[in-house]
Amino acid sequence: MSEITEFFRVGAKVRVGENQGFEAGVTGTVDYPPKVGVLADDFGENFFRKAQTSRGETIFVWVVFDEPQYDADGDGPFSETEINIDYLEIVKD
Repeated sequence: MSEITEFFRVGAKVRVGENQGFEAGVTGTVDYPPKVGVLADDFGENFFRKAQTSRGETIFVWVVFDEPQYDADGDGPFSETEINIDYLEIVKD
């Protein structure tokens, strides 16, 4: 768990990589998710959540986009969403 909070902490600037469902290169900031919504209970008081996928345990963090984005299906625009940390990189200042 310390790996998550060491690299992906609230306020960290991130860039979305390919294969996440949003355009590669999109930027945003790690933040806490809204207290209401479908995933509110899954995140609890955290900015991240663990989920079991076909590839094993995966960790998602909440990202607020710098500009609203459409997903690969054309849905949106979304101002924020959860993103798998495997598809994020920290943006160095």
